[in-house]
Amino acid sequence: MLKIEGHIINPKRTYQIYREEGLQVRAKHRKKLIRPRIRLTRPLPKTIVCDNGPEFTSKAMFFWAKRTGVKLHFIQLGKPTQNAFVESFNGKFREYCLNLN
Repeated sequence: MLKIEGHIINPKRTYQIYREEGLQVRAKHRKKLIRPRIRLTRPLPKTIVCDNGPEFTSKAMFFWAKRTGVKLHFIQLGKPTQNAFVESFNGKFREYCLNLN
């Protein structure tokens, strides 16, 4: 309504006024991203190396890889060193999160 009337106000200030007056603030809904556009700008990898977690062993992942021609390479069970880059990232990320708390 402020924009319609020609007033220019900072969105943070508007939110602050809403909160002070006890008014309900509308939640912004995010637009869904169109994921197939990524494939148009960058080529897909030839192989994806992953562990045997449930997110990578699902039927959806298998059929996506088959449809797109991406080869899935699963590491051996109990051998995290075969996927050292991801294991290193997971360790650093876990340590960072624990340091925050």
